[in-house]
Amino acid sequence: INDSYAFTIENWLRTKHFKFPKNLLRRLELKAAMRFEATTYEEFDIVHTMTHHDAMYLHGLNPRIRTCVIPNGVDQTAFRVCPCDPAIRNVVFVGGLGPENLPALLRILQTWNGVVDRYPESRFHVVGKTNQKARDAIRAAGGSTVIVHGYIESLNDAYKLAPIVIVPNDKTSGLVNKAIEAMAAGRVVVGFDSTLASIRDIQIGRHCVGVSSIEEFSSAICSLFENPTYVAKVQISGRQFAEASFHWEQRAVEYEAMYSVAADIALRKKANSKP
Repeated sequence: INDSYAFTIENWLRTKHFKFPKNLLRRLELKAAMRFEATTYEEFDIVHTMTHHDAMYLHGLNPRIRTCVIPNGVDQTAFRVCPCDPAIRNVVFVGGLGPENLPALLRILQTWNGVVDRYPESRFHVVGKTNQKARDAIRAAGGSTVIVHGYIESLNDAYKLAPIVIVPNDKTSGLVNKAIEAMAAGRVVVGFDSTLASIRDIQIGRHCVGVSSIEEFSSAICSLFENPTYVAKVQISGRQFAEASFHWEQRAVEYEAMYSVAADIALRKKANSKP
């Protein structure tokens, strides 16, 4: 299933992702999703999730649900992205500007003036599929120092815009693949502690930079601008972490093991069901 839908709804409600009356509809949907996952997933031999957070949530709904945690791998082209000067005072967001990413990005952009006040030459680059309505909302929130590029096919062209990548999503469910991709490309990821903690074995402060609130984004970015030596250090350690932990070859081995266990469980069920 990759991640729990009920857990995702809980995160949306926690971060006030939906306004009235949609938030009320989501609360009703949450109860239905919890009932569905608690009763249906028990019937499967194994339920695959991307993070331990989702697996623990499902166990809380029903301890008899059998889970296997295997995160995504990284597109190998990310490892071939060219280095970026750690002293460049720009940041970039890379991702589709759909109903989940856009509201999160707009909230972060509300703090961007705190960076521009200290570093007026800095730019916030936004890369991803979008439309005119989203472009207008982004410019209104961030001002003239926010540059909306739209979709860029080449990862190299997207990530060469800045040494620092912003991950605006505030959630504890699911895996933010773009964070891992950015680390693989040798970029410093700045995101919420709660979001980054879902990445298996990550060390916040060493492999990436975490914040606990929206207000801390501007101060974290300014601190990185002031310390290019630290930026370079995190670039290297983050890339090494992604390369060591998220190659697709490793994922293939884990998936084979998961299917083998599921097959064994199915065979035992079949044997036990015989009269």
